Amino acid sequence: DVIENDNSGDVPTLENENKNEDENGRNENTQNDVSGDVPSSPTGEKSEPDTRSLDDDDRIKIEKELEELRKEHHKQSALASDGSIVNAFLTSSGHQLTYHGLHELHNYLSEECLCVFFRNNHFATMTKHGGVLYLLVTDLGYANVSEVMWEKLDSINGDTELFDEFFVKPKPRESLTVADGPVLSPETLLAQ
Repeated sequence: DVIENDNSGDVPTLENENKNEDENGRNENTQNDVSGDVPSSPTGEKSEPDTRSLDDDDRIKIEKELEELRKEHHKQSALASDGSIVNAFLTSSGHQLTYHGLHELHNYLSEECLCVFFRNNHFATMTKHGGVLYLLVTDLGYANVSEVMWEKLDSINGDTELFDEFFVKPKPRESLTVADGPVLSPETLLAQ
């Protein structure tokens, strides 16, 4: 753009040196806009910016910026992918036991060995009997159920079977009566 002043005392005017008249007598601005906006053609359609008017330094600078943006996009995409993988793992193992961990417990523990198992913020007594892992039942819901002592640990999702002190599955009760034993007050239950 060129500022022209005819020395007549008037305010100088801003003239565009790249204006051309088309066949209908309209002025068409052929100067390139490097601000990022795509100029419209006379028909109103968007056209690609003409990068030929950029000097080599500007072109190199823009290419470097594009490369940096591509790298950042790739980095962010990888993080999102990693986040999805971590989220899937945490969702599938939120109960703090995996099939791999269960397999390792089987390999590590010897028969009739007692140990302490920590899962879901609780300590439990664990043993291996007949090649099967068992946890000592300490749930207050079974406090008065004398035929339940061990819980089989063969699944990570909580679907387990209950066993007596001889690792035998108890027979179902014939009637639903209150078992003998201590009765816990509501305050004691809440404290647990």
